[in-house]
Amino acid sequence: MVVTVAGNYAVQVTDVNGCSATSGVTTVTVNPLPSTPTITGTTSFCTGGSTTLTSSAASGNQWLLAGSPISGETSTTLVVTVAGAYSVQVTDVNGCSATSGVTTVTVNPLPSTPTITGTTSFCTGGSTTLTSSAASGNQWLLAGSPISGETGTTLVVSAAGGYSVQVTDVNGCSATSGVTTVTVNPLPSTPTITGTTSFCTGGSTTLTSSAASGNQWLLAGSPISGETGTTLVVSAAGGYSVQVTDVNGCSATSGVTTVTVNPLPSTPTITGATSFCTGGSTTLTSSAASGNQWLLAGSPISGETNTTLVVTAANSYSVRVTDGNGCSASTTVTVSEQAAPASAGTNGTLIVCAGTTPTTAQLFAALGGSPATGGTWSNVGLVYTYTQTGTAPCPNNTATVTVTEQAQPNAGTNGTLIICAGSTVTAAQLLAQLGGSPNGGGTWSPTLAGAGTYTYTVTATTPCTVNATATVIVTEQAQPNAGTNGTLTICAGSTVTAAQLFAQIGGLPDAGGAWSPTLAGAGTYTYTVTATSPCTVNATATV
Repeated sequence: MVVTVAGNYAVQVTDVNGCSATSGVTTVTVNPLPSTPTITGTTSFCTGGSTTLTSSAASGNQWLLAGSPISGETSTTLVVTVAGAYSVQVTDVNGCSATSGVTTVTVNPLPSTPTITGTTSFCTGGSTTLTSSAASGNQWLLAGSPISGETGTTLVVSAAGGYSVQVTDVNGCSATSGVTTVTVNPLPSTPTITGTTSFCTGGSTTLTSSAASGNQWLLAGSPISGETGTTLVVSAAGGYSVQVTDVNGCSATSGVTTVTVNPLPSTPTITGATSFCTGGSTTLTSSAASGNQWLLAGSPISGETNTTLVVTAANSYSVRVTDGNGCSASTTVTVSEQAAPASAGTNGTLIVCAGTTPTTAQLFAALGGSPATGGTWSNVGLVYTYTQTGTAPCPNNTATVTVTEQAQPNAGTNGTLIICAGSTVTAAQLLAQLGGSPNGGGTWSPTLAGAGTYTYTVTATTPCTVNATATVIVTEQAQPNAGTNGTLTICAGSTVTAAQLFAQIGGLPDAGGAWSPTLAGAGTYTYTVTATSPCTVNATATV
C-alpha cells in the first residue's frame, strides 16, 4: 500500500478459507519536505575550463546530472567540467528530499588558436610588425602579460621578447597563440670607404669597403645593380656609399664619398719631321709648354720631360702631358729612318770640244770617288750636277763636273785677196782676208807666191779632232802702166794737148792717167797712172 498521508496503518491478511489475521498498527507520519534548494553560479564555460555551481542548502546535498546522482558530489558546490542538466537534491534528517530545478550548463567551444605571422627579428633601431590570424578579439601579450592598449590585429614590436596573442570570443572564451620570440639583432659595424676619390675623364678609380662581405654599393643613395663586392670600380662622378648587410639582414651605411672626374688636359700635338736620314736625327716638339713625358714604344724615356725630343732611332714616339690633377693626354707619331741615297762621288772636271755636248758616260768617268750608277744629270751652263736622289727627308747626294770647252780650231771663213801683180802674197795678207775670227798660228798651203788659191789650216787641239780650213783666192791687180818716155815737137807758140802727149808715150800706157804740169808749150810733161789698190806705186812716163 502506498501511503501518502499520515496515519496508523495495519494490514489484515485473509487466506483462502476466509480466515483473517491483522497486523499491529503502524503509525505513519508525514514529515515536511526540506526547502527546495536553488543553484547559483555561471551556467556556461569554455572548453577546457569549468564552472562552479552552488546549492542554497548548507547540507544534505546530492548533485545530479540529468537526474542521476553524481557519485561523491554531496558538497554545497559542484565543479562542472562537462555540459549537461544539473540539479541538486537536498535530504534532511528525516530523509525527506527536495530537488532544485535543472540548471543547464553549456560548454562553449574555444575560438581557433590564433597564429602570429611576421618577421621575428629586426635590427637595432628598427621594428617588426606581428600579425594575428584573428580579425578581432585580440590582446597582445609580452612574456605572458597583456600589453596595454595593444588589441589590434597587428603589433609593432620595437623590443626583443616573447610575444603571444590571446583571442577572446563573444562567450569570453580565449585561445592564446604560441609564443613568438622576437630578437633584436645588433647592427653591423659602420663600413668605411677607402680609395682615390678623383680620377681623370675616361679612367676610373676603385673604392674599397672595410667590410669583407655583405656589401651593396650605392650611388646618390640608390643601389647600383650587381655591385655587391668589396670593391667598386667607379667610372662616373657622384656621391658613393656602401651599405653592409649581415646574415641577420641588419645594415649599416658608410658616409658618402664624393668622387670627382677631372677633365683631361688638351691632347698635345707633335710637330717635326717624322722621318730622318740614316746617321741623322729629327726633333719632335710637343704643343704643351709643360708637363711633358716622352715615351718610346709606350714606355717613358728617362729624363725626357722637355718640350722637344731629339730622335735618332726609328720607332713609335709619344708625348704624354700630365696636368696638376695627374690627368694625362697623349698622342703618338711613328718616326722612320730613311736610308741615305747612294754616293754621287766627288767633284771632277772635263774638257770637251767646243760645240759638242758631253755624254753621260764622259761626265760619269770624270767624277771622283766611287759614284754609284743610276743617278741623274742636270746642268747650269757648263757645270753638270750628278744627283743620287734621296727619299725625304734625306737630301740628295750630288757631285759636279765642271766642263771646260776646248775651242774648235777656227780657220775663219773663205776670203779673197787682190795683190798687186808681180808681188808675192804674205801670210799676213792672206790671214787678213779670212772671214770670221780665225785662230792665229795656222799654216798656209801651197807655198805663198802670187795669184792662186791658198788654204789656211788650223790644227785641232785635243779633244777636238777635226782641223779647220779656210781658203783665200788671190787675184792680181795689174801694175799701173804709164808707158815709156817719149818726145814731141810742137809748133812754137802752141799749147800741147793730152792726146798729143799720150800719142808720144811708148809702150802700152793705160789710159786715164793725169798730165802735169798744166799743159802749155814746150816743157817736160809727166803722165801719171795712179796705182789701183793694192798696187801702191803710180806709174809715170814723161814726154
